[in-house]
Amino acid sequence: MRIFKRISLFFITFIVSLNLAAEDDVQVIVDEIQALAEKSRQERAADRWLQIALEDLVAKYNFPWKNSLLSDDFSDGDYTSGVQWQVDSGEFWVDRRLGLRSQVAETYEETRQQPAQQEPKQQSRPEEDIGRALIGAFLQEALGPQSSQNQQQSEPVESNTRTIKNIAAIRTSLAIPTTFAVEAIFSQNNRPGESGHFEWVVMQNLEASNAYKLVITTGQKAMMDIVRIRGGRESYVESVEIAGINDGGEHTLSWRQKSDGVIEVFLDGEQVINASDRAFKYGFKYLAMSNQSGDFSVSAIEVLGGR
Repeated sequence: MRIFKRISLFFITFIVSLNLAAEDDVQVIVDEIQALAEKSRQERAADRWLQIALEDLVAKYNFPWKNSLLSDDFSDGDYTSGVQWQVDSGEFWVDRRLGLRSQVAETYEETRQQPAQQEPKQQSRPEEDIGRALIGAFLQEALGPQSSQNQQQSEPVESNTRTIKNIAAIRTSLAIPTTFAVEAIFSQNNRPGESGHFEWVVMQNLEASNAYKLVITTGQKAMMDIVRIRGGRESYVESVEIAGINDGGEHTLSWRQKSDGVIEVFLDGEQVINASDRAFKYGFKYLAMSNQSGDFSVSAIEVLGGR
């Protein structure tokens, strides 16, 4: 009963304090009420409605991503100092105005396919060869010289065009727990309607055969995807259409995941994804960014970890 009264008093104090406390103070209060809520659940000390209210408040105001694991704004003009970024493919440079930048254009290669070779004819007897030669000469005399020219022309050669993508990819080694947040300020610098494709990736290995990635595609229809890669196979966790990303301006991104599987993504302060996936029990070893096509830049990035 004593713990129930304590929770009730703390609950009222918490509600009053929310509008008065600074962000750090709110998190301290959330941590304390979370501890009380867990204890009351174990001892069954609170009424059901109060227990639910406490847990809802904790879920709403709790921010478990407290440890800064990486922070880079590329202001020194060198992405190899400080945070050790390594370019795996393509090209990156630091733009003084836009930050870390890359441009990837689709190139095209024309391939020619030769006609299939005819199977060799079976050898015929001499008298059959003489007969065919006489018939051929007779037909050539009757049809004129144009027929022999047509016979000499080879079959047309088929040509195909395939698209080649020169991907720009950069990564850094980083121990990332399953509760993590990737906070970034980025811009896409393509012309309106021009297609683009950029990814943020957390990987358990260099091959990215076990990973999560957040994908932004621009163009006629702008999309955001959360993709799970497990055993080298990709699966979409969530896919949403996003408006206003094609304006060429600067945007803020917050990609948050928790060990319980909750996935939240905020774009310019507005939540655009709320999903759940628990594919991996263990954390990740690398953070990567990949430009598949278009002109993209990242002016700041921070990775936060929690428990």
